[in-house]
Amino acid sequence: MRIDMHFHSKLSDWRLTNGEIIALAKQKGAGFIACTEHDIINTEFPKLAQEAGFKSVEAVEISWIDLKYDKHLHLTCYAQKFSQEVHNILDSSRAWRQDKMRAQISLLQTHWFAIDWENFLEFYKVRWVNVDNFNSSHLSSYIYMQNSNISLIEKLTWEKLDRDSFIKKCLKDEWKYSWVWAVKISEYEPSLEKCSKMAKDNNAILSLAHPNFKLTQEEFRERIAYFLDLGINAVEINAKASKSWVDLILEYREKYGFILTFWSDCHFNENDDKEHWEFLTVNPYISELMINLNIYYLQKKTWIFENINIPVELWWDLWNDIIEYARINKK
Repeated sequence: MRIDMHFHSKLSDWRLTNGEIIALAKQKGAGFIACTEHDIINTEFPKLAQEAGFKSVEAVEISWIDLKYDKHLHLTCYAQKFSQEVHNILDSSRAWRQDKMRAQISLLQTHWFAIDWENFLEFYKVRWVNVDNFNSSHLSSYIYMQNSNISLIEKLTWEKLDRDSFIKKCLKDEWKYSWVWAVKISEYEPSLEKCSKMAKDNNAILSLAHPNFKLTQEEFRERIAYFLDLGINAVEINAKASKSWVDLILEYREKYGFILTFWSDCHFNENDDKEHWEFLTVNPYISELMINLNIYYLQKKTWIFENINIPVELWWDLWNDIIEYARINKK
């Protein structure tokens, strides 16, 4: 079964609609697809996907802050249906992000950038972009539409920065020019403890997203037990993860028994970039057997039972899951 559990629709940016993605999934012969928007649950996608014959569940990519290590990371989360509490927490995250974006634009104006909040909003609204879900990529793309802004960046940094480099070097707290342009306001992103409680309350899969881009291998080794202790129960193998990264994740999966989630983080860009890959692309360094085994676990955890061909040797394991689910709900 072809699978992709990490990709984004127009709700996250200005590219493909739910229908366009589902049509593409049909062309590519997908079986299980889950759309992970940034801090908002695309509740329509699994309904449309299921109507089209795919297996699908509600999903979201959650921005969270690791308070222990003071690092911003992402989780992908999957459930049959999320509670209203989860929607409320994500709403607060997006409201905080928009407040930060407004403050960021005000700061850039003081450094002579040609940008205005109302014009910025209107530019994306007329393109049917969800303005409640702005991120640094939207801001950078808008800034780089004006040659005067590009010239100003080069003049102030003495570097020719592309849009992605501008985000990383100028708008992120930990980078080179953050002292000039990175706005700082009180954080709101939920902690891992809060995300873990959400996942537990919703019988959800909570996966560490694209660790190969967010952590070093040494950081992964040092922190994976800590993440699992606090409630993460899965780790993503990104389509672009190197062989050494895949081997590392599989080594710790063997040790701790977490679920694997998979693939592209596709934003349906016209051009490939370093951190996002084509929809439904399979990482070449993991076996088909391991993929299929985890697809089975994913379907068990999210209670997708239709047409599952369950090996006989796993029947008892599945029955134990059903008993445990009944026991929890009885409480």
